[in-house]
Amino acid sequence: MTELSAFFTLLGILYYLYERRNLSLSKTWYVYLRSGLILTILTVLAILSKENGILLPLFVLICEITLFQSEKRNGLWYMWSLIILVTPLLLLAGYLFLNLDSTINSYKNFRDYSMYERLLTQNEILVSYLNHIALPRPSAFTLYHDDYPISTQISGNTSLVFSMSLIICLLIAGIYWIKRSPLFSLGIFWFFGGHLLESTFLNLELYFEHRNYLPSFGIILIIIWMTILISRKISKAQFILIPMFVYQILVITVTVIEVKLWSDPRQQAIEWVRVHPDSKRSLSNLGTQYLRSREYDEAFQV
Repeated sequence: MTELSAFFTLLGILYYLYERRNLSLSKTWYVYLRSGLILTILTVLAILSKENGILLPLFVLICEITLFQSEKRNGLWYMWSLIILVTPLLLLAGYLFLNLDSTINSYKNFRDYSMYERLLTQNEILVSYLNHIALPRPSAFTLYHDDYPISTQISGNTSLVFSMSLIICLLIAGIYWIKRSPLFSLGIFWFFGGHLLESTFLNLELYFEHRNYLPSFGIILIIIWMTILISRKISKAQFILIPMFVYQILVITVTVIEVKLWSDPRQQAIEWVRVHPDSKRSLSNLGTQYLRSREYDEAFQV
């Protein structure tokens, strides 16, 4: 679902980047009608794949305020963007607002944490996502995070204070650098914009790695941007290749380890319990693997 929705989202953004110059220069309604129809169809397909496909217009707006901030715009473009880009997001906001009470009440029936506690915890989870993108390591990418600690208050929680401070600093930096380095701002807004639905107040489980698939593009873009920027600043640009080579070796090594682990479900289940010993789902998965291999004593102990 996530990958298919991301496919249609990226396809829509690619189409918009291709059509952008025509939209800024054209004064005929046909170009706007064609592009609006195609983007609407791709948005609907993204939503039918997974609900957060509705964020496609938001990603386009992020590209607009960063990459195309200095482009010319005529009256037709403003009308087109209001209908095709802004209206779907306003409808989404209105729907979420009208259903806010039911969302709050649903926490009482289905969760052992409140909406406020979820919002607090998501700050640490977003920083965890950032950490896993920038510095991948073995066993970090598991299916089960139901043991993730819930943050109940800000005071006395050093990790939460650090996470909130980092997020605020990144958003401020994105705004500050929007004219000087639009690619950096694009990466920041892309990452947080991609998490706007699933990592905020909606009654969803706290942590899922697949929520990071599409938003991770923003952080990867920043890493590439910083590499190019540093190579332009130093006198011998080839020196930047050394840390990047080491980084690529790290990514490849972690990938190979993960592929090997995922090819062995039994060993994978054991490793996931080692990493998440308090996860009920990891324990259940391990017990199931033992039963499949008829290791009944081990299954009984789990």
